Amino acid sequence: MESHSNLQYHEEGSTSQQGIIAKATYGLQQIEGMTVTINKKEKKEYREDCINLVGKIVADREISFKASKNALLGIWGNPEDIFISEVGKNKLLVSFRDQRRGVQILKGGPWCVKGHLLNLQLWGQNAAIYEVSHEFMEFWVQIRGVPLEYMERETAETIGNMLGVVVEVEDPKRGNVFVRTFLRVRVAINISNPLPTGFWMTREE
Repeated sequence: MESHSNLQYHEEGSTSQQGIIAKATYGLQQIEGMTVTINKKEKKEYREDCINLVGKIVADREISFKASKNALLGIWGNPEDIFISEVGKNKLLVSFRDQRRGVQILKGGPWCVKGHLLNLQLWGQNAAIYEVSHEFMEFWVQIRGVPLEYMERETAETIGNMLGVVVEVEDPKRGNVFVRTFLRVRVAINISNPLPTGFWMTREE
C-alpha cells in the first residue's frame, strides 16, 4: 500500500526575511494503548541454547557498572563467552553462551558485589526485561538447635515452607550417618521482608 504524507504549510514572516516552513505529518497510526502483534522470525538471530540472566544489585546507592562488571568477572573466574551489559540503575544483563556455566552461576548464588547482594533471575523468552521480578531471592538457610529425633529432611522442608518457597532440601545424613549437626534448605524468600532469626519448637517431654 502506498504511503502518503499530509503536508501542512505555515508562513512565518519577520522584518528581515519571510519564508515558508513545511511541516509533515506522516501516515503513522496512533498506537497509544493499543495491543500490537509482532510476527516472530522463523530464524532466530540468537542462540536458543544460551542463558540470559538479569541481575539487580540490592543497594540504596548507585553502584558503578564498570566496578560491578569487573568484580563479577573476577569472582566467576573470568569465564569466556560471557557478556555483561548495563540495563538500568544497579541492573545488569548477564548472557552466557555456555548454558551449563550460566546455570551453575545462577544456582551457586547468592553473590555479592562490593558488599551488596546481587539478585540474579532468569530472563524468559516471553518476558520483557523490565518484567523480570527481583522480589524473591534464593538462599541456603541453616536450621540449628533441632533435637536429634527431628534431624530429618522432612523437618527442613516443613520449616522451609514457613520461610518461603522450598527449592531444594539437603539430607543431613549419608548412609544413616549424620554428616552435620544442623539442617540445610534452599528457599526462595521475599527479600522485602526481614528474615526470621529463630523460633520455638514443641517437643515431647
